[in-house]
Amino acid sequence: MEKTDFLTYNHQEMKLNIHVLLGLLLLGHLWSVNLTKLELNQLLEPLTDDKKLEVLQTLHLWKEKLTITEYRDFAFMELELARKLADEVKIAQALYNLAHWQYECRLYDEALELNFQARELFLKAGRIRDVACVNQEIGHMFFYAYSDFKRALPYYEISATGFLQAGDQVEYYRTLNNMAEVYYQTGDLEKAVSLYIKALDICERFPHQFEAAGRAASIRGNLAEVYFVLGDEDKAYALLKTSLEGNRNQNRQAHVAEALSRFGDFARKKEEYKKALDFYHQALEKREYSGFQDKIARELYKIGDTLSRFGQYNDALQYLERSFLKYKGLKDSIWQARTLFVMGQNYQRMSQFDEARKAYDKSIAISVELGFKRDLLTFYPQLAEFYLTLGNTQEELRYRRLYSELQDELLAPAISARMASLLARYEQNREMKTIHRSYRKIVLMMLLILLLGLLLLLRMRLKQRMFLKKNQRLLQMKDELLSARKKQLSALQSELKSLQEPSEKGYYKSPPPREEKSSELMLAIIKLMEEERVYSENTVTLSSLSERLKTNTTTLSRVLNENVGMKFTDLLNHYRVEEAKRILRSDDAGKWDIVDICFEVGFNSLASFYRVFKKHTGFSPTQFQQGKIFKD
Repeated sequence: MEKTDFLTYNHQEMKLNIHVLLGLLLLGHLWSVNLTKLELNQLLEPLTDDKKLEVLQTLHLWKEKLTITEYRDFAFMELELARKLADEVKIAQALYNLAHWQYECRLYDEALELNFQARELFLKAGRIRDVACVNQEIGHMFFYAYSDFKRALPYYEISATGFLQAGDQVEYYRTLNNMAEVYYQTGDLEKAVSLYIKALDICERFPHQFEAAGRAASIRGNLAEVYFVLGDEDKAYALLKTSLEGNRNQNRQAHVAEALSRFGDFARKKEEYKKALDFYHQALEKREYSGFQDKIARELYKIGDTLSRFGQYNDALQYLERSFLKYKGLKDSIWQARTLFVMGQNYQRMSQFDEARKAYDKSIAISVELGFKRDLLTFYPQLAEFYLTLGNTQEELRYRRLYSELQDELLAPAISARMASLLARYEQNREMKTIHRSYRKIVLMMLLILLLGLLLLLRMRLKQRMFLKKNQRLLQMKDELLSARKKQLSALQSELKSLQEPSEKGYYKSPPPREEKSSELMLAIIKLMEEERVYSENTVTLSSLSERLKTNTTTLSRVLNENVGMKFTDLLNHYRVEEAKRILRSDDAGKWDIVDICFEVGFNSLASFYRVFKKHTGFSPTQFQQGKIFKD
């Protein structure tokens, strides 16, 4: 609540705010005395419902002094008040808080259902950040409670998007860390590395926010661990060295201790136990200076576990007992169970089987009560071996059966997730290889087509040059032939005209009657051919022409033979070919098709046209046209 709530001159409101202040002050006694539900009801009685709700929402500040069951009872009260006020946002917040404590009580299904209800209400109210928080919590449940990494990941991804939209860099960083942990557990180490690097980048971009230095040190440790698993020890040690030197320069003892502890972990994995112990002792010294009890307990546990590998079981037990007492004071049940189990192993190695059994039984009892299934999966096989050593076959078989059942329950989703990840990576690699092969084939085909195209182009170019040279020679020969024929026709026309001119005495020359009649008939034929273009008529024949000239076919053939040395069909074809050549040489030649030219000049078929044209010119109409264009 805001400060101004206490600075009002309205006496009734003043009274209410004083009650709230009194309630909050009284709650401070929770540091020394636990508060029951009845006592809390008495404290809240004079307050209004909304003020009661505000008080209940502050209980998390004293959760170290409350049992999980008590806190869950208070969360139920908070939900009841929120529903009474009919405020959907407050109801959603109460559902979210209650889900958290149901989860702490290992009531996972109930917690999951409450979270889904809270998410629906937050979505309806448009509370982006709150929706992201609920999705993050659901992801935690699938990851930690159900070990269903495949289902946890999408909720983390949606959560990260929501925090990014809301501008909450702290929770965005945490969600990236969660996603990296999922990928680490499923064996996709490359994605885990990329997400850790992304989270580290956020810490480096906001060095003065949300304890960025400490978080960066933690990420470097996680990232170094992944690199160590990948076999890149140089990168792993380089990261830890950077973290260690940077924190030493800034005199951040807690972060120095974290880096030293990581160095110890790597040395222990490499079975360099003396070096590991040296790092752990240095880290413990820094931890005791910084005063973080949970970290001190962890270093004591690591030292005890490492000493047991040397056979120094008595010294190991001393450190483990100190670690257990620390965890007991912190109410950290999971590490109490783990420490007790390691203590049992030391007692077993010292042949103190009664003490070992007591430690094992306490560890198993805590783990079963609180549902630490992952730890039980490790404990059961070792307990089976312990009872086998003692000759207790019944207990051995019981623990082996429990292990088998728990393995089916827990490892199936994890194995499925790992297999799915491996299959996805295999399919992706196979698809990429297929793409590369297809790409190479396409490139080779394109190169082959290009090479064939170049060869074809070169061949066509050579043939074109040879063809053009041949056409030039043919054109030259035909031009000479046409020139000779034109001279012959010109001489004939001159001779015919000279017959028509008067003599010096004023009289016309008197050729022989037969020659005069032959010349007149030839002139008439030439006139019909050149002026009336009778050759273009595809029905013209020797008979039809003789009728038009009022003579007979025999006389007409004789006249043609005497004057031009041709038959009627040769003369007809001569004029038709000359007309076709004229058209093909004209500027409008491109507008004409060969078929149109064929019928325009008087031929009845395209085959006849090609045959006659080639006979007169030496090449086809198309070749003639190409030769003409080149010549131009």
